[in-house]
Amino acid sequence: MTRIRVEGYTIALDGYGAAQAYMSSQTPAISASACGSSVMASTMGLRMGEMADYADAIDGYPAYLQPALAYSVDSGNSQGRAAWDIFKGRMVKPNYAEGAQFAILPR
Repeated sequence: MTRIRVEGYTIALDGYGAAQAYMSSQTPAISASACGSSVMASTMGLRMGEMADYADAIDGYPAYLQPALAYSVDSGNSQGRAAWDIFKGRMVKPNYAEGAQFAILPR
């Protein structure tokens, strides 16, 4: 089991438990779809390449995720660059000209 520390708290990450929580929160149609596929996008009512939760907003979930992914590249994490490349390649992105507070890029 992986443990991380966040603001003084130790959090145990159980991959099986996290997977179970995800599966129980999704409809069978979404769970049966390949991640990132056109079927999944259509089932979720999204455009192809669109992340959930206000993908084109400067204060949506994907915008909040961007600084963390940029840091994961800079931290030297072996998966960081791969995650950033997937994130960077998405089709629907915020227009940071309207507010650049989360427009953080890897160094």
